[in-house]
Amino acid sequence: MSIELIDARTKITELTDTVLDVRHTITGKDRSEIIRDVMHDWALRCELESTLLQAAMKAKGLAGKSRD
Repeated sequence: MSIELIDARTKITELTDTVLDVRHTITGKDRSEIIRDVMHDWALRCELESTLLQAAMKAKGLAGKSRD
């Protein structure tokens, strides 16, 4: 079973476009697959950062406190 994919269109810089073209040439991967892999790796790092931050806040007694 494959993961459901959501269409997320965006404009990119010329540099990013060039890098995607070169990565496609080197790997043979579709540009969309390269972008999807990069974004998924970024999302996993964000998830880890969030988990670590929540644990650190809990350890210091800051979890659930207002930021007023």
